[in-house]
Amino acid sequence: MLTTIEVAVRESVFSVQRPLSYQVGDSLILPQPSTLVNTLVFCLSRAQSITAQDFGDKYLRNLIESAGKGLVRVTIKPLTPLISTPILLSRLRTLEWTVDKIEDKISGNEKLTNAMIREYVFGAYSIYFLFTDDEIAEKSTKSLSLINRVGDTESLISITRVERTTLIGREKSGLIDTYTPSSWLERASGNFVISKFCKENYAKYRLEKVGGKPADVARKRLELFLKFSEDFYLPLTVEKTTKNYLIYKPVAFLAKTKDDFTIAHFKTTKDDAKIVVKEEWLT
Repeated sequence: MLTTIEVAVRESVFSVQRPLSYQVGDSLILPQPSTLVNTLVFCLSRAQSITAQDFGDKYLRNLIESAGKGLVRVTIKPLTPLISTPILLSRLRTLEWTVDKIEDKISGNEKLTNAMIREYVFGAYSIYFLFTDDEIAEKSTKSLSLINRVGDTESLISITRVERTTLIGREKSGLIDTYTPSSWLERASGNFVISKFCKENYAKYRLEKVGGKPADVARKRLELFLKFSEDFYLPLTVEKTTKNYLIYKPVAFLAKTKDDFTIAHFKTTKDDAKIVVKEEWLT
């Protein structure tokens, strides 16, 4: 049986760095599925819902695998217009250096700071976690209120509601207001934005250490990104473009699903969402 949990996020500033970006940290318009899986794992860990004897990356990998057994999909419905803008960040590097190194830098008139351009997005949205395992769904319902950030370290968020949804209908073609993998749809029309997102199963492999020469590291990361990413249809349209920012407006686009999928209509006390799911999850 499918259990769907809505997590409503208040208007906030967030940044989920696009994979493979380097000097300029451009952000995804919305948090991608793999990011949200890690967010769930963070909550489960804080709530101590899952017991593990290991620590470090192996411990985190066990958490991800445990959650992944019952978590079948994560998606987002934008609730307000999204404003994307670049910001120049500057930081002191002194926390990474010894006292002697800092003194040498100062005596040599060297800079103690570095800077980079980071893109941030402002807006509100609801996250929908879909489970086919009742035990993981129950633990997640109790722990998801512990979310305090999504994406970058500075991307603090505030949760206004965590609530289980009710399935009130389904259809093979109709309007969709949550982001959806392109491979699940036979066709789509209307206004939408296409963005390449990393899927849920990328969360586990992102912990794998990539070593070697810089060129080898870049090649391996590119291979992982291409293997676990896909084009997604985002229910957004560009409303305004200026030199310093972009404004995206939430919309619903018309689509028809492929044979093994359907558009499920879920409802909570304050909102509803139309999410593409696999038919087998509803049986």
